[in-house]
Amino acid sequence: MSCLLYPHVRATPNYTENPYFDRAWVQNLYLLPTSPLVPELRFPAGFSIETTPLVTFHRVDLLFNKDDLDAIYRRTLVPDDAFGIDIERELANKTLFSEEATWSSSPTEYMPEFLADPPQSNYGTLVVSTAGHWTTTLLSAFRDELAGEEWGYGIGELKEFFGIAMREWAQQVQEAITKYRSRGGKRPKQVVVRAYLPGHENCHNLHEPVAEIPPYHWRWYNWPWIQDFNEIFKDRSYILDVR
Repeated sequence: MSCLLYPHVRATPNYTENPYFDRAWVQNLYLLPTSPLVPELRFPAGFSIETTPLVTFHRVDLLFNKDDLDAIYRRTLVPDDAFGIDIERELANKTLFSEEATWSSSPTEYMPEFLADPPQSNYGTLVVSTAGHWTTTLLSAFRDELAGEEWGYGIGELKEFFGIAMREWAQQVQEAITKYRSRGGKRPKQVVVRAYLPGHENCHNLHEPVAEIPPYHWRWYNWPWIQDFNEIFKDRSYILDVR
């Protein structure tokens, strides 16, 4: 995007000066004061060319942080006194996540940023997409080796939990925007849920667009079930009424 908008914007961080890429870094585009567009633009009150980003990209794999999801997991799938003392003790000692790396954050962190006024921010649209990192290797509490590769090593139960979590996400996002409006916020806000695009084991041998996703043979990660996650998210996020 920074290349398309050259010479009107600057991008941060500058990877030429600092090539040590950290996936947790927030990436921003700012308007350049030297852009010939500046004299033609009308800026909102408080907007700073130097410090107010036009666009921000933040890697948020799961739309929640680990603590959020662990709380949802224990609240919805492990109710108190549901299985007896011995089984409950076993479940209490079972962690939701493996040691696999992930980069994510909580709606309580990014929604205030989205809804803030200039000069902190001036966003009108929040675009989110998730599915590819909801795997039984990362959320290992759902891992079922006996289910085998054909059934995604327990991907079915993980999809059920994904649906629960996405309904919770939609509710939290709606509540944040409703609170913003109740406190006098008038600036346009919208939330766009973009379908997640799956990878494919044969991608290097496909050199043109295809009308249908080719069959999977190896069932890597959760790629064969990405369309299921997209449908679940579409169903669970219908409650959003952002105006």
